[in-house]
Amino acid sequence: MNRALSKVVLIPLVAVGLTACQEKQAASGLEGLPTGSVQTGPNMYMIPTGQPDGDGCQAYRVHSPGNVVVQMVYFRKADGDFTANKKEAACLAAAPQS
Repeated sequence: MNRALSKVVLIPLVAVGLTACQEKQAASGLEGLPTGSVQTGPNMYMIPTGQPDGDGCQAYRVHSPGNVVVQMVYFRKADGDFTANKKEAACLAAAPQS
């Protein structure tokens, strides 16, 4: 790849990457966070990613204002802890389709 083309490709990718890493600064505690958020440590929260899936499993992501966190999907276990393994999750039965 020539230098001019590599700059045209790399500059937008770097800009997108930097934008994706920025976090909104939330107020202390759960104030300003989505309903269903769970505080798991000092300045560390599990945020629901939307509605439960077809199996009744609610997915979460880590959020920590001002800190870099691993972006992956987590599920809630029966004991209240979180896991990345959906098979360990305490999912609600999916509602019957009408």
